[in-house]
Amino acid sequence: MNPTQPAALQKTAPLDDVRIQLTWLWMVGCAVPFFLLIGQSFMRVYEPKTQDVWSWFLPNILPSLTVMISTLVLTASDAATGAAVVRKSFVSITRALSIAYLFAISLTILLQPIAATADGQDRIALMKLSNLWLAPLQGLVSSAIGALFITKEKKDKKEG
Repeated sequence: MNPTQPAALQKTAPLDDVRIQLTWLWMVGCAVPFFLLIGQSFMRVYEPKTQDVWSWFLPNILPSLTVMISTLVLTASDAATGAAVVRKSFVSITRALSIAYLFAISLTILLQPIAATADGQDRIALMKLSNLWLAPLQGLVSSAIGALFITKEKKDKKEG
């Protein structure tokens, strides 16, 4: 904390920095299950239902990642976005929700060998069952991410 800053600014973080940090968190958090599923696909773990596995996984990660990357692309050359700030408490909530959600996705994949029988059909059933806890989490995470990535920065009053 910088003691020369007003108390209100000490409780905020630059929006650009927050967006980049959350995007990195998501890219790393998605990389583990993504590459694990690629390996399992090559090893034919889910045959003949490999398509079903990817149909489960991609909709769980792509909407949020697409919003994040799109926002970063759109604001990459906009110098005005550097002035926007966001409350650190909200950033912490968004980060915690993201970690919980990404962990739940990874856990669903990692626990399959323990929870499923030898045939791949039980693995697919477990993925479908996981939507019971992933869907509500995804809704919360999407709302929090949307607030940080879709929010328009306040324009200077002189610009109109």
